[in-house]
Amino acid sequence: MGKRFWLGLLIVLMVVFSYLFISVPAEEGVVLPFETFELGAFQGIGLSPTQVDQLWFYYPESAEDPRSIEGLKALFSHSEKTLLFATNGGIFSPHYEPVGLYVEEGQTLFPLNLAEGERNFFLKPNGVFWVDGNQASVQVAEDYDDSKTPEFALQSGPMLVVNGEFHPAFNPDSENKFIRSGVGVTEWGGVFFAISKEPVTFYDFASFFRDELGTPNALYLDGAISEMFIEGVQEAGFSQDFSVMVGIWDF
Repeated sequence: MGKRFWLGLLIVLMVVFSYLFISVPAEEGVVLPFETFELGAFQGIGLSPTQVDQLWFYYPESAEDPRSIEGLKALFSHSEKTLLFATNGGIFSPHYEPVGLYVEEGQTLFPLNLAEGERNFFLKPNGVFWVDGNQASVQVAEDYDDSKTPEFALQSGPMLVVNGEFHPAFNPDSENKFIRSGVGVTEWGGVFFAISKEPVTFYDFASFFRDELGTPNALYLDGAISEMFIEGVQEAGFSQDFSVMVGIWDF
């Protein structure tokens, strides 16, 4: 294939990305370093590969550290930082510890968890979302190379989409509906975070990531307790305590 083909493909991808979003306007004066979207029952943000390095993972290591999005906002209000986006980053134990892998600034704080068990995290396959500079990926946990440490990584489950296919346990006729949050990565390295504005099934959530956002691999972050803050767009609540959170801030 010649240079004209690849140039044409690149242009098509750029056009698709630019028209994918139904932009949600932020408050006057708020300039967000990412795109926002609201599509049907879902809303969230999208980052191009050049924006991925803005993501920051946070884990409250002590009882004094903020555990809620509102706590993070308050923490930043006393500094020169402004929290622009935040969401919960995966399933955690009653002791507010990640159930699976967690890497922060190149340090593995909790190891990869390939054990069998019950509930959503252990609905195999589960997966890992990792970020290293401008590279990001969602991988099945068993495929994650634990010998290489990215800048940030978290494990959650179940996988929503694996190589373009829905998780085999998902049922389109399921009546199991909850608020759900997740993250997906496109073939060209873009990252989407999404949350449902109303209770939805796993199947519907996976369909949104694959068919609307175009992510061949996507990971469930959590359910009924999930929250997503977007400066100037989504402002209510955010008092739920979490373990890991993923965010973007501005200085």
